[in-house]
Amino acid sequence: MGVERQLGRSVITLALRDFASPDPDLRAKVASWILADRHDFKQTCEMAELPFESTLNFFVSIAGEDLPVRRRSVEDALSVIDAG
Repeated sequence: MGVERQLGRSVITLALRDFASPDPDLRAKVASWILADRHDFKQTCEMAELPFESTLNFFVSIAGEDLPVRRRSVEDALSVIDAG
């Protein structure tokens, strides 16, 4: 795995974990990064070799879930990322 891809995936992995955190400030920071700085988020997805639209849609789809469901969804997503 290339260094750039690994770095991008580490950033997305951390964002996913933070988005499933019980800490509302961490969740808000992730949401702000994705929504307010969409260009940076898109570049990170491209660097990670993850499809931008699908990754964005995943974050949006779990945003309204309660924390236990969000955590399970994130763990499933992390398994897919780790396998790729």
